[in-house]
Amino acid sequence: MTYKAAIVQSGQNNIIVNKPFEELGKGEMRLRVHGCFICGSDLKTISYGNKRVSKDRIMGHEVSATIVEMSSDICDFNLGDRVALGADFPCLNCHYCSVGNFRRCTLHAAIGHEYDGGFAEFIRVPSSFVKEGPIVKVPDGASFTLAALSEPVACCLRGFNPRFFPDELDNICILGAGPIGSIIATLSKIRVPQSTVTFIDPNLKRLKKLESLGIGDNFYRNAESIPNNLKPNLVFVACSIPSAQVDAIKLVLSGGTICVFGGVPDQINEPIIDSNLIHYKELCVYGTTGSDKGDVVKALEMICGNQALFKKLVSFEISLTEIGKAFEVAKRGDELKVFVRCEN
Repeated sequence: MTYKAAIVQSGQNNIIVNKPFEELGKGEMRLRVHGCFICGSDLKTISYGNKRVSKDRIMGHEVSATIVEMSSDICDFNLGDRVALGADFPCLNCHYCSVGNFRRCTLHAAIGHEYDGGFAEFIRVPSSFVKEGPIVKVPDGASFTLAALSEPVACCLRGFNPRFFPDELDNICILGAGPIGSIIATLSKIRVPQSTVTFIDPNLKRLKKLESLGIGDNFYRNAESIPNNLKPNLVFVACSIPSAQVDAIKLVLSGGTICVFGGVPDQINEPIIDSNLIHYKELCVYGTTGSDKGDVVKALEMICGNQALFKKLVSFEISLTEIGKAFEVAKRGDELKVFVRCEN
């Protein structure tokens, strides 16, 4: 028996292949994929490559699915459970894992990277993922499609770190009006509703789309256009453009905070942080990456409690057999989250 899966990598033509079912090992489970969102990191992998993604790997890590088969030694789940997945899971063998600090695992893996991911009809989940990884039951009544947003929302929640924020938070600025920026804006309105959210992005179509959806309050194509009354004391760099990091440090008010959320591909990465501005403006600059099981639990709870807000983020849906078109749409950058349906 076989199942359909998509090979989506640079130089390949978004091939649909038939993969054989592999026998489950101890502690493993098989999931029937409901669907998987395209992530910005998937697009970055196609454009620049990723040493963690081998040839012919099935990518995709923003997944909701149903458990259809599992090892007899698994006790915390049942067949038929609907689940949302994160991406990263611990190795269970390094020093940090030995002391239970799975977040700091130095050898962590991820579905869609070291293991086949969600652009397929089925996923085989390894035992370490089942044991300590981000697999969370989706409650009855919750949107199964929105549940697949748990991974990117978890990453944004991890980056949305109030312990680094200034005491008075009036204006938030987000550099990048794509899917991640949109999620951060949604979290801002939930967590800090009194704040004004301003977007900066050169893509006018993106800005107009967010404005029409009511995601954000102010919209500008460059940092120089922002008036003084909207100068932020918190900035999120939600894109992979080095110049945006420069703009963030110049734009933020003295005593403010900058979260460098978007990673820059190695091929275009260079040291450009102005340490003098950080010093004289007394800025806090912090970075964030990935998420863990606790983050995914919190993300799913937030999605379930605010489904109308998160539904705005899903702007394009298409079937697995048309995944080539899905990636074309995502690459254009005019849509927010692109959802690939994997169930017939």
